[in-house]
Amino acid sequence: MPEFKTEFEFETPGLTPEEALAFWKDRIPLTESEIRQLSEGARSRAFTAAGLARQDQVALLHQALREAIENGTGLKEFKERIAPLLAEKGWQGHRVANILRTNLQTAYSAGRWAQMQSTKKYFPYLEYYTVGDRRVRPSHAVLGGMVFPIDHPFWDANYPPNGFSCRCGARAVSGREVERRGLEVQQEIPRDLLYKDPKTGMEYRVARPGADDGFRHNPGKDWLAGLQPGPVDFREPGKGKPKGVFLCRSPRNFSSITEGDACFVSLADIPEKHIIKVGSKDLLPGNLTQMGYINAFLEEFGAKYGQSKLFRLPGVNLPLVINERLFLDKKENKFKVAKQGREKYLKLLARTIKNPYEIWSHPLVLSRGKTIQTLSLIRMFYLEQEKKKLGGLSVFRLYNGRSWSGSTVFTPAVTSDEKYIIKYLDDLRRKMLLEYGNAALLYREE
Repeated sequence: MPEFKTEFEFETPGLTPEEALAFWKDRIPLTESEIRQLSEGARSRAFTAAGLARQDQVALLHQALREAIENGTGLKEFKERIAPLLAEKGWQGHRVANILRTNLQTAYSAGRWAQMQSTKKYFPYLEYYTVGDRRVRPSHAVLGGMVFPIDHPFWDANYPPNGFSCRCGARAVSGREVERRGLEVQQEIPRDLLYKDPKTGMEYRVARPGADDGFRHNPGKDWLAGLQPGPVDFREPGKGKPKGVFLCRSPRNFSSITEGDACFVSLADIPEKHIIKVGSKDLLPGNLTQMGYINAFLEEFGAKYGQSKLFRLPGVNLPLVINERLFLDKKENKFKVAKQGREKYLKLLARTIKNPYEIWSHPLVLSRGKTIQTLSLIRMFYLEQEKKKLGGLSVFRLYNGRSWSGSTVFTPAVTSDEKYIIKYLDDLRRKMLLEYGNAALLYREE
């Protein structure tokens, strides 16, 4: 990835573009009306721009900003990339530069936050700094030099950038540096502070120091802050083992299903007690909106669009984060609820997560070469009206070693006949067992 350069002053000390890009890829382009429906926490994962009412406009701007982060393009290339928007909206140079500057600062600051969180054992404090000239807003200038613990609530609302064209920053500080420089570690959030104009020497009070309106949040904090489940653990305190069995883990040289029959039984041969019978009341009508289908699914977990729910399987210490991102097409960054005809069966897919027949675990190598741990939950259903078996599949990925976050949920080959559906799932299970090195069948219903 090329070195990051811009036509304006911007500091990214010790930060690689990959960290900023990882943050940006996770921001979903939404219109202003869609943004207003989200909870405050969910908005940190969304992107929009004032005056853009159409999804295609937001998506164009979102992609152009992503390319600016990824390729290190400057203002000139950015203007060329969004030329259709400039012609349609009549945006002038100052506004375009402000959009580019603010969003790049936000992305890099978020990446920087993640970096500092990973080293907070050695650098447990952050120091707020400013450029120090007259252009610094008084409400920001009065915070210059203040030091707070890295996890102090102060940073929830005042982690830079703290306004349009803000040039403030935060740097990590070790305990030894605090002692060496004689720094005072603040514990109280500042309220009423005295500001001295560097040119005139006049002093006056700043009643509300800190971030400007619209910037009182920390872009680096995940919208699931507080939902920090750990890796799979089937030993829930005080409840013993769940009503299931632990089967086997396949070594990397595992080459024959016959060597591990305990690990693999075709879904065509499982006992009927493991197949849930469903009727018309368990299915959704075909006339709901995309939002209606998403909410119908989330309601099964006591959540709704814009909220996240931490769901734990009964008897299993397996915390899963449930939200609308299960229906997000990651490549196109758009919601596709009707993908593979799943919208009708969303209540069943919720039951796949709440009551799985099997839970598989295997590593998955992403396009950038990064390996991420993955869970696949499977359940079989029998549609009484159609007299046909149907499979439910949901996939979760482990992020930052702590959060099992939903990747997708769908009904494989739903329009095909029963034999093909079973073959589809059996082939997937074989692949998990035989091809994904160090894969394991963690749980199977008794």
